[in-house]
Amino acid sequence: MDKIKNRAESEKKFINATLKLLAQNGIKKLGIRSIARKAELNPMLIYRYFNNLEGLLHAVAESAQFWPDTVSLKNNVLKTAGKNPDYPTLVTSIIKTYIKELEQRPLTQEIMKWELLEPSPLAESLNIKRERVGVELTQELLKLYPSLNNENIICISSILVAGLTYLFLKKDSSNLWKSYNITTKSTWDNFFGTIQTSLGAMFETGCRK
Repeated sequence: MDKIKNRAESEKKFINATLKLLAQNGIKKLGIRSIARKAELNPMLIYRYFNNLEGLLHAVAESAQFWPDTVSLKNNVLKTAGKNPDYPTLVTSIIKTYIKELEQRPLTQEIMKWELLEPSPLAESLNIKRERVGVELTQELLKLYPSLNNENIICISSILVAGLTYLFLKKDSSNLWKSYNITTKSTWDNFFGTIQTSLGAMFETGCRK
């Protein structure tokens, strides 16, 4: 029991040390020795517990600090949507929750920016988790609306999330997109309101089987 507890504690220290180094220096200066030094542990334990640096980075990406799991995300979506939401409200709540989770994770934002410029094991692991959780979340929520055309909804939601994610990441380097100030809450409220109205119209005309 003590060995299991010690391993769990050591793994947590390695993950936290990796997060701290990423925040301080970025991914390029990340290495086995620097992580072990930060965690104040033997570097050989990284190989024993995670096989290699890539395995550790995968564990970091799977941690809640980087992205929530499906259950947490679903609960947050339904909390945002309120009781018995209609379809446009539910999908808009998915998008709102996604952006809110991203907003709470500055390091995840940086990793996603690096992902566009230079592929890395951490960026790839984070992307895999986001995609997996996104698919699982959509499948869970669509159970609430069995009469809808699932393929169309997944396509629409994916495009909207991708577009708003781009704008959200862009706001750190430029506060304007077209004529919109993408750093203000009013602009984002406008985006979400327009999305919900548009989804309502689409739902009535083309999203049913």
